[in-house]
Amino acid sequence: MFKSLSAILDSHSATTHNTRTIMTGFNSIDHVTGGFSSSSLVLLAARRGNCGSLFIQNLGVAFSKNVPVLFITTEKDLVFAANELNSILDSKPEIIAINEDQKNEVTSMADRIFIDDTSRFVEDVEKTVEKFQEECSGDAVILIDSLDGLFLSKDLCVFTKEQQEAAIVDNLKMLALKFDIPILLLAWIRSGDPAKNAIPPMLYDLSEFENFAHRFDMILSLFHPEYYGIDLDENGDSTENKLIVHLLKSGNSKRQAIRLNISGSNGMLLMEER
Repeated sequence: MFKSLSAILDSHSATTHNTRTIMTGFNSIDHVTGGFSSSSLVLLAARRGNCGSLFIQNLGVAFSKNVPVLFITTEKDLVFAANELNSILDSKPEIIAINEDQKNEVTSMADRIFIDDTSRFVEDVEKTVEKFQEECSGDAVILIDSLDGLFLSKDLCVFTKEQQEAAIVDNLKMLALKFDIPILLLAWIRSGDPAKNAIPPMLYDLSEFENFAHRFDMILSLFHPEYYGIDLDENGDSTENKLIVHLLKSGNSKRQAIRLNISGSNGMLLMEER
């Protein structure tokens, strides 16, 4: 359907003004990202051992304070994933249940977290998201804990892994648009010079994603310097129990780093403004 230039500009202005964004509740993340807008597809890129699973789980718990969350796990079974999320939920200092109202809030957050461990194919993901949207109308968030665990089709695939991943990402973007819901996808960085693994990954380090990086509305990279034995950061500050999140691509002009503290044996995240 075609429209006049003035109608397009007026419509775009109104749409921009009314864009729905969902905040995490982590001030540093929300300040840098501006929140996660409806229908956006977000890449969380991390090398193994750099707290990628920890980060996406904590985001899920944080989101659940305000909106329903669907956590699609391709790496863990239902009970294991539930226990991990529950452990994080019980450990959040701002929601520790010390009175009846806070106990009710914890229960409400748990009621807003939904977990699926059966969606391995794109068509299954679509059916799961559709059912989730039917049960939880309004704003919501989808989290997927590994691109590696998704498959394009139940039919025998003749595509290369890169081609299949590109097609999966295309389909996830279409689902984000179809259901008007943000989808956050964790993907493991496999390529790159091993000698550079101890350096925070930048956009040019994500070579295996280059064929479909344009599909993502936002790209965040995760880096845990202590994992590589790095004791001090570029400012001479201790990296002990630190997770550094870099905003590599976004619709706004900010290109900043976010610092999170990792504390507690259960992987609780506490915010530390940069």
